[in-house]
Amino acid sequence: MTRRMLHILFLLAVLTLLTWAFWALLTPLPAVAKDWRAQAQANYRHACVHRDLLKAGHVIPPRESHGYYAEACRLDRYVQRTWQRIARPKVVSAASWVPLLRHEGWPESAIPRAVAIIRRESGGSPTAWNRGSDCRGLFQIMARYYPGVRLFDPVVNVRVALRLYRQSGWRPWSVQ
Repeated sequence: MTRRMLHILFLLAVLTLLTWAFWALLTPLPAVAKDWRAQAQANYRHACVHRDLLKAGHVIPPRESHGYYAEACRLDRYVQRTWQRIARPKVVSAASWVPLLRHEGWPESAIPRAVAIIRRESGGSPTAWNRGSDCRGLFQIMARYYPGVRLFDPVVNVRVALRLYRQSGWRPWSVQ
């Protein structure tokens, strides 16, 4: 390569980095629910249930047996990290909730339409709230029909939406 080509490549790399940095500064931060710590604990308890189910087939000896104990610790860390990625994605968009939809049992054939509904109703924000109709969360579930239910919790919202979908299809969201 000639010196001029190297200079051009260097300038392109610098321009790319500057463009990325400028774009990152302009991108709004995702909305975070106020009671996120309590929700994270509930999500972790739910993930522990899955961990225990995975462990049910294995007898884990006491701590002196480092191999099995290390395997159990790795499993704990894996479950915790995986659940955090599913229930609290870093980038909040409608498509980022697909792993949670799959985890909660949505049929594969219904997931594209569910993502479209999440995009239309809340834009992917679990803290979306229509104060006029008191609809909350990802699927904009009406709170008056579910008093005391934490609809801002994405996991609870997805479960309630799945129950509605199984009972009535797409009619609660005016989609045929």
